[in-house]
Amino acid sequence: MAWVYIFPRGRYCPVGPHDSHLRQPTTPHASSNTYSCVRGIARDNFVPAEMLQVFSLGLSSPLAHPINIYESFSVRDGWEPLRNYLFRRSRDDPAMISQGCSSLPLCSPCRGIFVTQFFFMDVDLWIKEEKGSDKQLFSGYVEFDTSLAGFGYRLSGRFQGECHGLDMRYALLGDGIETVIEVKAEAKQPSDVRISASTSGFDDEISLYDGKFCGSGSMFKHIVAVKKRGELRVVLKMGDYTYKWTFKAGVGVVLAPEHPVSGFTEYFVMNVSFRTRGKKASAWQWSCICNHVCVSKSCL
Repeated sequence: MAWVYIFPRGRYCPVGPHDSHLRQPTTPHASSNTYSCVRGIARDNFVPAEMLQVFSLGLSSPLAHPINIYESFSVRDGWEPLRNYLFRRSRDDPAMISQGCSSLPLCSPCRGIFVTQFFFMDVDLWIKEEKGSDKQLFSGYVEFDTSLAGFGYRLSGRFQGECHGLDMRYALLGDGIETVIEVKAEAKQPSDVRISASTSGFDDEISLYDGKFCGSGSMFKHIVAVKKRGELRVVLKMGDYTYKWTFKAGVGVVLAPEHPVSGFTEYFVMNVSFRTRGKKASAWQWSCICNHVCVSKSCL
């Protein structure tokens, strides 16, 4: 197990021997070698850092009946001491976990999760009950020690509550780059759209969007961690159609559809930017506007 201390929740985050990174933002570990790629006359420089990528969070066993879960799951990382939420729902708008299912619908972190040797996970999850008192799923601060975990591997761990266990699948990247994926689109008819991402070295899917889309504007914006020389793969499924994109930092769009995305006749635009602590180092765009497909490098 990579988490070594569990503290009960209180008004303040606990102060312990390893929490100095919570009081003052620290600089993530960076390789002494700057990763550079050259394409034509352009040069993109990336300073990788130690990062956390959470693939999924779910109950340890499928449910016999639906339940509603609310409150939050967040990380206090090595960049800022503020919470970086991966799940946040109010009691009035809980996430319903259907019978036979177990996964919680995660949201995008507000920034890449940069880690030092020790960082905190802040967990406060509850099961909403229509009759009687709500049940506590898991509530506490969990201190994570990266020296007890392997970098570059898919890992798993369990938060054990009184009524359910909560399993987390994740990876620690020693050479991670913050990557932002944003899709803007217009659809005149509602369609069921499922968009997921995966990165080099891991088969786990990261859910980006799963639901009906109709109208115009931003569909989603999601932040993931990608290995410095790795690829980001994005898959869109809609009915019988499947579309695939592959992006690589410093290289650009490696693979993309050559034809328009069905159902988005006006426009469908995918922007991907690779960043170093929030600052763009390389950005690319695949767009289909009025059935015209175009690939371009975005201005930094």
